[in-house]
Order: sequence, then C-alpha cells, then structure tokens
Amino acid sequence: TDELLLVPNAATATRVEAWLTAHLDNFDAMLENRSMELACLALQGPDAPRLLQDEVGLAVEPFRVVRHGEMLVSGTGYTGESGYEIIVSAAEAAPIWEALLQRGAVPCGLGARDTLRLERGMLLSGSDFDGSQTPLEAGCEWVIDWEHEFLGRDALIVQRERGEYTQLHGVRLEQRGVPRPGCAVFHTGERIGTLTSGTLSPSLGVGIGLAYLPLSPGTEVAVEVRGKHLSGRVVRPPFQ
Repeated sequence: TDELLLVPNAATATRVEAWLTAHLDNFDAMLENRSMELACLALQGPDAPRLLQDEVGLAVEPFRVVRHGEMLVSGTGYTGESGYEIIVSAAEAAPIWEALLQRGAVPCGLGARDTLRLERGMLLSGSDFDGSQTPLEAGCEWVIDWEHEFLGRDALIVQRERGEYTQLHGVRLEQRGVPRPGCAVFHTGERIGTLTSGTLSPSLGVGIGLAYLPLSPGTEVAVEVRGKHLSGRVVRPPFQ
C-alpha cells in the first residue's frame, strides 16, 4: 500500500483537506487528518547536520526521507539553508526541541524565517499562491511531472503551449525602503501588479518582494512604499 504524508501550511490545511476530500471518490484512496497527532520541527542552518547526527545519529541527504523508529526526517526546509524537517508525535516534540537547544540550536521566530525564505524566493502558501494560480504562473513548473495523468494536466499543457500568462517574479528595490505585501508595482507610470510578499533583506540590505508581473527579468519598475514610488528592478529569485 502506498502512503503519502502531506505537510501543508497550517493556515491552509483545512482548504487542502477539503480539496482532497472533494476528489477522493475518483481514486482508490483514504484520507486521514493527523494534524493534532503529529508535530514538525524545522532544524535549519549550517550546524543542522551536526546537530541531527549528535541527537539521533542520522545523516539525511537533501530531498530524502529517512524513517527512524516512529520519527520521519526529511532533508528539506523553508529557509534556503541546509537543514531538515523532523516529524514526530506531538508528545515527543517538546523533549526533542529541548534536547536540540541543549546541543546548541537557537530558536528562530516566524519573522526571521520569513526573510530567509523570501531571500531564497520560496513561496508562502496563502499569500504568493492561493489556489487561483496555476503552477506555471507561480513559477513552479519544476515540480510538475508531465509524464503522467493528473487533474488539470490538459489545461496546463494548453497554457504552457500558448505561453500567455502573468508569472510570479522577484522585485529588488534600488532605493532604500521596506516593501510589504500589498504594495503596488508600477511600470512606465501604470500599475501592473501588487507585491504578494515583501521585506527588507537583512543579508542584502535592500528591499525585496514577489509579484505577478507581465514583465521579464531586468525590467525597471517602481514600488509604492508609504506613498513614495521607489525604483526597482524585476529579478529572478533567489535574490542576490
């Protein structure tokens, strides 16, 4: 029996479950929501391999999943750094968290994590995509396996062949400012889009954001921040 474990954004988990349930009759499959039973700890950063080895004695390659007893460890993350996501029972999460802190791990808040994922160009579910965009529009063609049947495949093939769609791009400011989600993006004086994500990059010292734009990388744009139009440029993430 094949099993799949989905780990959606907590804010959109109910929507994901509803969509899967609506299509369940088309497949020989069962769906179980284990959100209250399981916890996911994200161990990220240059020291993550050492900490994982010291705590559980594992070395996990990127994008690989290893089962260690009842624990699942995947070589994935949401920061653009080396790291892992550790899935355990909810009861085991706090002891493992404390053990990792004792070994030198440092807690990271959502604000810090958000700047890390945005610098890498990683999308935030519910903000950068909400179910109304296709994977092509969201710049996620790399996750599509075209060599099998799936819901929406025919429509995506038509969209890919026509090539007429607005795509998610990065925007890097060239003037000092802190862009936020909802800031308007202009080109030659005309509003052409809205930032879906935006922040001041601590690593680069400049404002960065994401927006669906009918433009190519390298194009000059302006972003409205607190009533001022700040010059910027369309770029291809990750931001550099």
